[in-house]
Amino acid sequence: MKRVRHIIEPGPRYLLVSGVCFAITNLSLIGMASAGITYVFAVIVTTALMIPFSYSLHSLFTYRVKASFGSIWRYTLSQAVNAPLAIVLYYVSCDLAGLSMMLATPVVTVLMVIWNYATSYWSIALNTMRRAIVADRQT
Repeated sequence: MKRVRHIIEPGPRYLLVSGVCFAITNLSLIGMASAGITYVFAVIVTTALMIPFSYSLHSLFTYRVKASFGSIWRYTLSQAVNAPLAIVLYYVSCDLAGLSMMLATPVVTVLMVIWNYATSYWSIALNTMRRAIVADRQT
């Protein structure tokens, strides 16, 4: 039961931080698309800018863990997967389904929230939460 609590407890903080990050990301993507920049380049640039920003917020606020080289490395890798995943989702939404960037962005965002919660927990908090669970069992 404590394991489930450690996974669910940061959920509301995750949604708050992710809401801020996704708003910035969406404004960036829509703005670049409006300026005639392709979604591929827009996703790559936005991802590169958002990784350090979102990692800092998730470490300090969402999961309340100390930043470490290992966790930022895992987070960067998981976010690097996000870029191709987002490009595929935009390709399906825009090119195949014919949605505008304005309509595709919220659809892609919802799908990415689910993926990002799992990967951010794994990359930033999993080891710390495991130690907390073990410590709880020993008390």
